[in-house]
Amino acid sequence: MESFPKYQGNLLLKRLNKAIKDLREQEEGFKVFEANQQNEAQEWKEMVRAFELGESTFNPFCLPKSGPTLQDIRLQLAEEEKQEARAAPPKDTTAAQYVFLLLEVEDQQRQLRLDVKNARSPTSKQQANFMERRTRIERQINRVRSLQQVHDPAALQVLATAVPTVDSHGMPVVPSESEDILLMFPSEMPLVRRNPHLASIESRFRDAQCSMALDQLRHSLLVKRRLYTYKNNNARKQKSTSRSRTLLDNQQKKVDLAAAAYRRARFAKLAISGEENVGWRKLEQSDIRMMGDEDEEKKKKQRAMKSRRKEAARVNEHGHVQGIAGAGQSRFVISWIWVAADGNGSIEENKALHDGLRVEFCKAYSRVRRWREQVRLLRAEMSYCLGSLESQAKEWESRATIPQFSGKHADGTAAYAHKQAAVRRIIAGRFRVLWARYLIGETSLQVAQAPPDLRRTNGEDSDDEPGESEESEESEESEEESEEESDEEMDDEEVE
Repeated sequence: MESFPKYQGNLLLKRLNKAIKDLREQEEGFKVFEANQQNEAQEWKEMVRAFELGESTFNPFCLPKSGPTLQDIRLQLAEEEKQEARAAPPKDTTAAQYVFLLLEVEDQQRQLRLDVKNARSPTSKQQANFMERRTRIERQINRVRSLQQVHDPAALQVLATAVPTVDSHGMPVVPSESEDILLMFPSEMPLVRRNPHLASIESRFRDAQCSMALDQLRHSLLVKRRLYTYKNNNARKQKSTSRSRTLLDNQQKKVDLAAAAYRRARFAKLAISGEENVGWRKLEQSDIRMMGDEDEEKKKKQRAMKSRRKEAARVNEHGHVQGIAGAGQSRFVISWIWVAADGNGSIEENKALHDGLRVEFCKAYSRVRRWREQVRLLRAEMSYCLGSLESQAKEWESRATIPQFSGKHADGTAAYAHKQAAVRRIIAGRFRVLWARYLIGETSLQVAQAPPDLRRTNGEDSDDEPGESEESEESEESEEESEEESDEEMDDEEVE
């Protein structure tokens, strides 16, 4: 019975319970999203279907670009280096690949730095995750150092003098964490020792990075605005309010990450090109706002008249701050991020809002469908398991009679074969009891005896509509009861 160990039934059950829990969470979030996008929901679902079937080349999961991306610049540089390689012996790693590696490591450092900052009291699991990520970054930095010996040896010399190894008292300095280690970009080099070719490559990459960071910043702000509007209008009581607050906090992390990426890219561009030729505006904290940021509007209304704070802070039945007369938007100034797609261009806020919502809707829709598929696959695996056990039992019964044996040998062979068949049917019976609520619609015998090509899962949910699945209606208590029953059955089996 190596094919079906004692824990097989509990393992599948735990996997299915976890999948059902994740499906329930995704469906709850998607229902909220779809309820606020009823006019476009069907059209966006059709876009996803056409893209997945290859009927359309338009990718509904991607935001439209307002400028070249990092990968676009990387492709252009690769084509240029291909032409140069025909006239000179090639290197193992090109200059563009070296600078791109620096950008990748810097992005990993930025994400880790933000995660560590947001984790005020990290758990043991979070600390372990931070250590693993620091180890990966350390390995990447070691690779960067080896490439700097080839492409930018002066960076290692500057780094050796810039980072002290002992303090003023002669004591060894504690090494910096991986996310704080200086990488030495060409833009960080002194002007007299800077490599012009590497600086030119970095400048082109930084332009693309600024464009991508602004796109991500606008997209995250648009989604945050919709989440904030829903929270104010619909979230009531502690459970729904906490869930909405968690979604808003997660979205704020994306806003902070995009803002940090833009500021770092602009700072590097400024060091290379100078103030006159940087081409990108400085991003202040006050610039990170929507055209009409609800959170900011509420704060302004409450600060409108200090002598009338109680009146300014009064809210209506919908939770909106009523404010006072004269505290409107007559002096509201739109942030420059909504009127500058690149250094000089412009965008339309309504179109950006529509595209941002479409991307988030399609991603949420795909996550729901992914977990529905996982639930169906696990239920199918349960059916296949029962069918396989029954098939093995019949195979052992067919071995009960062997013409070459007679007398005691024949009796012993028949007894052993029937015993093995009975063991498999006992295990299948226990699995049926353990999985009973997931095999509704067909009797256990029908599921077990069905040939492999006719076995099917029961109560499959359609991918066309995100309605409440049969499994998601089960409570957490029933899941825990099933696990306790399965553990008791395993204990009984060991006793026997």
